[in-house]
Amino acid sequence: MGKGLVLVGTGTAIGLAMGFAVERLMNSMLFNAGGTDLVVYLVVVPAMLLVTLLAAYVPARRASQIAPTQALRYE
Repeated sequence: MGKGLVLVGTGTAIGLAMGFAVERLMNSMLFNAGGTDLVVYLVVVPAMLLVTLLAAYVPARRASQIAPTQALRYE
């Protein structure tokens, strides 16, 4: 779970920085374009975090239920 959280944190930080930069660039190039849409950021970022946590939790839970010796014997 920890590795998944590090990846999603890094990806979120990079994505937010790039999103704000591209949004400012597009607003400067387009006439009468709106400002920063904070509602979208406030909805999308927690949704992405929730999906990533779920995607990391399910395999981690499954792996924690198997004894390590049994997993090694299977391979």
